[in-house]
Amino acid sequence: MILYQNKIVKTIRNGDIIDCGAVSFKTGNEFEEFYSGKLDPLIQLALFSIAGFVKQYQTSDTVVTEVHRTKVERHRLYPKDHNRHSVVGAHERWEALDIRTWNLKWWALEAVLKFYENYLKPLGIIIMYHKIQDNVYHFHIQKVKRS
Repeated sequence: MILYQNKIVKTIRNGDIIDCGAVSFKTGNEFEEFYSGKLDPLIQLALFSIAGFVKQYQTSDTVVTEVHRTKVERHRLYPKDHNRHSVVGAHERWEALDIRTWNLKWWALEAVLKFYENYLKPLGIIIMYHKIQDNVYHFHIQKVKRS
């Protein structure tokens, strides 16, 4: 067991993922960003809600794969995005995160989407299930941008 900033954590798998119960992080970087105080608390609440819900369906954790992303990183991931120069992305605003889905069973994926419709959508949360480079699918959780 490792104590990190007064939180009990442990490293798992190849030493890159930090486990905090129902939520794990792809690397220590995502862990740091998640607990930095910069991420919108509504997004944190959405993640913990989803992770707790997923635990009802399977034993694997909900894995955070991305929290903050710079504009340069966004351009690299989405080179064909025509709005990339004028728009500040949700990850750049600290209002989004991505979670891994390849480790989730199909019924857990469907259950998350139903859970979202009933509980998170009314709070102003958007969840997108989409692919990025190399056809890797993930859930993108984002706060609705208010004008």
